[in-house]
Amino acid sequence: MNFGLSMTDKAILVFDNNCILCSRAASFLSVTDRKNRLMFTAFDSDFWTNHPLNTNSENQSIILLYKNVLYYRSRAILTIIELLGFPWNILLIFRVFPSGWLDSVYDFIARNRYKVLGPRKMCRVNDSVRQRYIK
Repeated sequence: MNFGLSMTDKAILVFDNNCILCSRAASFLSVTDRKNRLMFTAFDSDFWTNHPLNTNSENQSIILLYKNVLYYRSRAILTIIELLGFPWNILLIFRVFPSGWLDSVYDFIARNRYKVLGPRKMCRVNDSVRQRYIK
């Protein structure tokens, strides 16, 4: 699997593949990420289940593994935006808000995502995600 960058330059997005919002976000990011810097995996994948940095404590949060550092919640989202580059990095203006406030907004959305959109019985993502999915 060669995506133009070495694996050390890749960021791995760990997401809830039973969540409609999360799956759609992964699909959107796979198309938007023109530099192919993002790889994808699910919380229940063999890769993440057996990963040494997985503590199973944040499985209600998006997790970004980048350069051997785990980013959670709003910090993960802001790091993804940074990786996407222009024009998306304009959204980094949200860094002016305290991280506690951004995490509160993130937590509210995460807590209510199943209530609003419902769960998904199986992961439906586009081919672009499947090509970059780590099992």
